[in-house]
Amino acid sequence: MKKKVYYKLTDKNGRTHGGCQWGEGVEHKAKGKGVKLCSSAVIHCYSSPELAVFANPVHANFDLQTAQLWEFEVDRIVSRDTLKLGCKLGKTIRRIRMPKMSIDQRVEVAIRCALLAKQDPTFVSWANKWLSKEAGAAEAADWADGAADWAARAAKAAGAADVDIQAILEQVLKED
Repeated sequence: MKKKVYYKLTDKNGRTHGGCQWGEGVEHKAKGKGVKLCSSAVIHCYSSPELAVFANPVHANFDLQTAQLWEFEVDRIVSRDTLKLGCKLGKTIRRIRMPKMSIDQRVEVAIRCALLAKQDPTFVSWANKWLSKEAGAAEAADWADGAADWAARAAKAAGAADVDIQAILEQVLKED
């Protein structure tokens, strides 16, 4: 059976939560029983490099200036949510280039996700102004402070509404 490649984000030393060490050709098997994400039952990974970077603030919160991104080979995905996937057995293959994502791109992805999941009229009005660049520069700058974290949290919340974050990421990154 051909293994599919996903993506794994580690700190600058190739470690993930709990100090689990990864590197070229390193394989680990989940120790826990079941398929619950964010537990010892699965090893988590991402469907794309962009999603790994986008979700980082609400997952590992690694310093993206020094973090490492890996191609990650798995036999099969056993669990998933909007942002991450879980497998029982995974192997880091090789390090790859970290995609660059600006604060404005993160904010745009988050706004587009939130618009699909939330219909508060005040938010919708503000979001549409921001997306059309009508929001004042000072207002946008104030709001963008800490936006990477907010962006990932908004996307996670949007998961309840079955928002395709990967498609929105691709759309936003293609525009720039």
